[in-house]
Amino acid sequence: MSITAPRCCRTGACWWRGGASSVYLNTVDVYDPALGTWSAVASLGTVRQGHTATLLPDGRVLVAGGSGTSGRLNSAAVYDPALGTWSGTGSLGAARGEHSATLLPDGQVLVAGGYNGSGPLSTAQVYDPALGTWSLTGSLGAQRYSHSATLLPNGRVLVAGGVVSGFLNSAEVYDPALGTWSATGSLATARYKHSATLLPNGRMLVAGGYNGNSAYLSSAEVYDPGLGYLPAWQPVLHPITPPLVMGQALTATGSGWRGHGYTEASGGATYNSATNYPLVRLYRLDNAQTIWLPRAPSAQPRSPPSR
Repeated sequence: MSITAPRCCRTGACWWRGGASSVYLNTVDVYDPALGTWSAVASLGTVRQGHTATLLPDGRVLVAGGSGTSGRLNSAAVYDPALGTWSGTGSLGAARGEHSATLLPDGQVLVAGGYNGSGPLSTAQVYDPALGTWSLTGSLGAQRYSHSATLLPNGRVLVAGGVVSGFLNSAEVYDPALGTWSATGSLATARYKHSATLLPNGRMLVAGGYNGNSAYLSSAEVYDPGLGYLPAWQPVLHPITPPLVMGQALTATGSGWRGHGYTEASGGATYNSATNYPLVRLYRLDNAQTIWLPRAPSAQPRSPPSR
């Protein structure tokens, strides 16, 4: 099967922005992993800490909210690595810091929760990078900040833990198609400022954090989104030889690509797939961007089973 890798604007460099030392900062540095060196680039227009930074599909970086010398911020800015410049973009409807920002499958960014100086927030907004605007979406079921937010394999966003008047063990899931939140299984241990990592099997690992009772935590737990597939049903992808070049065709080989047992890919059975070829999705580890890849024809269609 031949598929085409998406084109994106990438410098191959990592960057560090804003923050605080003895004062609030607006300086920005870029790290070059090939040379192992740092270099200064254009500064943020506003000093801030407790903000979020999200790599957009086109290679630009969205920085939103945070705290500055005058309190919580509702401003946002976009960095263009091709030009090395920052430009203001639409303001958040509410000033917030210590919130979460998650890149959605359609390229928009979900900002949820946070703290605005008066108290924790339950509101959420979506940023459209094509228009440079923010719009309100459904509010969280609970106010929270310093929580985790993770894009799940089904395109939904899991928010877990955080703090309000106390430390939270609750979790909820955002459905971008409906713009609504729904409660899901709670954490075994209340925690905030923990890590949340999507595992290859579609589950999510939550580790560490703080809960005010046991102080710093060493415990970890796993969330199962209930996708309901068996490991034996998963296709096997053979290793791909580097280098991979953006915009050029990528040939993938493996086994189990057209179903397993009674799944009958495109065969019309109860558990059939819509196609008799695999639908390939790339998941970026640096910004959780999800994209379905276009493909060229490969194997011949599978014949329906005999009756």
